[in-house]
Amino acid sequence: MVNGEDMLENASDFLESKGISTEDKVVFLDEANKEWLATLQFIREDPNVERVLSQLSGMDYQAVRFSPAAQAHLTAGGVYWVFVDRVSKRVITYIGMR
Repeated sequence: MVNGEDMLENASDFLESKGISTEDKVVFLDEANKEWLATLQFIREDPNVERVLSQLSGMDYQAVRFSPAAQAHLTAGGVYWVFVDRVSKRVITYIGMR
């Protein structure tokens, strides 16, 4: 099992490699993926959701949320969700919300 610090670092490095700064983000390790599943109810209409769900299908993943500091309690507006494989530590996919 991967520890939380490894997951956070891998998720952060992944976003940085995509040109997304994590410097001003509040990072949340959603250990039981409950926040992600709750958010999913509100973003089902997003065309990228189906892509993300198909990539996560059958995977044992950990959701990591990056939120703007001023909006850390919200689920939209500059929020990125990064999904890390619990075993390999590899980032599976991500989704950003406007």
